[in-house]
Amino acid sequence: MPTPSPRALVVSTALRPGNKTATAARFLADRLTADGATVDLVDLATEPLPACDGATCYADERVIAMTKRVEAADLIAVCFPVYNYQPNAAAKNFVELTNAAWKDKVVTFVANAGGDRSFLAPLPLANALMVDHRCVIVPQFLYLPPAAFDAAGAIALDPLAAEVFDGQVAAALRLASDWSSGGAPGGPSRPKPAGTLPSPAPSLAGPAVPPPAPPAVGLGLWKIAKPVVADIVEEAVRIGYRHLDSACDYGNEAEAGDGIRRALSAGLCRRDELWVTSKLWNTFHDPRDVRPACERTLRDLGLDHLDLYLVHFPIALEYVPPETRYPPGWFFDPDAARPAMRPARVPLADTWGAMEDLVQAGLVRSIGVCNYGVSLLRDLLAQARVRPAVLQVELHPYLAQDKLLRFCRDERIAVTAFSPLGAPSYVPLGMASAADGVLDHPVVVEAASAVGRTPAQVVLRWAVQRGTGVIPKTSRPERLRENIALFDFELSPEQMRAISSLDRGRRFNDPGVFCEAAFNTFFPIYE
Repeated sequence: MPTPSPRALVVSTALRPGNKTATAARFLADRLTADGATVDLVDLATEPLPACDGATCYADERVIAMTKRVEAADLIAVCFPVYNYQPNAAAKNFVELTNAAWKDKVVTFVANAGGDRSFLAPLPLANALMVDHRCVIVPQFLYLPPAAFDAAGAIALDPLAAEVFDGQVAAALRLASDWSSGGAPGGPSRPKPAGTLPSPAPSLAGPAVPPPAPPAVGLGLWKIAKPVVADIVEEAVRIGYRHLDSACDYGNEAEAGDGIRRALSAGLCRRDELWVTSKLWNTFHDPRDVRPACERTLRDLGLDHLDLYLVHFPIALEYVPPETRYPPGWFFDPDAARPAMRPARVPLADTWGAMEDLVQAGLVRSIGVCNYGVSLLRDLLAQARVRPAVLQVELHPYLAQDKLLRFCRDERIAVTAFSPLGAPSYVPLGMASAADGVLDHPVVVEAASAVGRTPAQVVLRWAVQRGTGVIPKTSRPERLRENIALFDFELSPEQMRAISSLDRGRRFNDPGVFCEAAFNTFFPIYE
């Protein structure tokens, strides 16, 4: 009895003409069709995500229709761009849903990779994605004009990628055939027409790995004065920074955007090589206000998407129209006789739902949260359609937060440390004293002497070495260079333990303290 033709669902983040990922998807669809598969093309830019837990579907007819298409497929191939180890968020969410709900599906990823050529190596790419034993990685360097394909379907400008790609398509077809015929991966494969595809490349099966994270060292833009922001951003990119951390509340995103434009125009990097984070301010938590807030940030930064958009605080405040005041700040009415914050009755889950919609709309690649503890994270994970990719919190040797880091590691949530040097940013605000500084502590000074680095570099290296990113802020070019020079030395296990032992639970950025002192409103969030 003839083996049934495998049914392939080719899912792309775009299918519009001229789009590079669409070119990859159509190329894959053609190859699958030529090898006997029945292909169904899906455009994630216009189609909903499937929303099943294996038994229960949401009632939306378009979602149900998409779910049926997924259920009918033997092979799911998701085509999406990857920028500096960060996959497209909509595609990543699709993969998470299909992996979670359809355990017996074979899922392939086709990477339209921008960034350096290390993407051509299958293993680094696999490590950048959420892969498991059901997945076949199909790395392909397609961030090239469609004309790069030759008549045989190879990539004329990159024969290595073409070889890997063809081999992995063959592996995917073999696995799809196994499933469609009721077998198991690794069983007998159907005969292939002579001369079609080469032998399968080695499998990249492996355990699940954490999702991509921002570059380990970024430039924090908090408290950098407007007149110098553009120069500092441009210089940071020139030095080698590829991670910029901004926020509506910092009040300098337009100036940061000028610096980004200058850096890109000067050819210092490409947009796909630059990770830009911003944050949703407290007054825009109402779901109706989330997208307009994000779009304002994008206009100010001069970008068409963010790599990461974070909920700045788990604090919802009453809406302040941008035409009244932007950034809105903490006070509802700063001209009142006794100005104060005005809380809004907006559930955090509602705000997160609107953040998820930004991913679906392609305005942001990933979403996450700031200043959340374990309890809030547990609640978020219990109801999220799109999992938080990143948690940004205050972290330094005096506030090590070991349990929070362990939880995030278990949940595959990347952690970025703000204020990684501790007190210096808070002394001018009256929120810390010089005696609170960790850089002068004998343990840090001794480690710095031993490794021939500055105390600041030792503290930043401690953070990076324990698996967190860091976003130190500075307005001084020499500090920019110092803060990023962290990867040609290591701290010994003894030095790491000694610095970690300095933990005293000292939190400088605590709304339960500064909201009352500065904004006449008692607003604890950590207790």
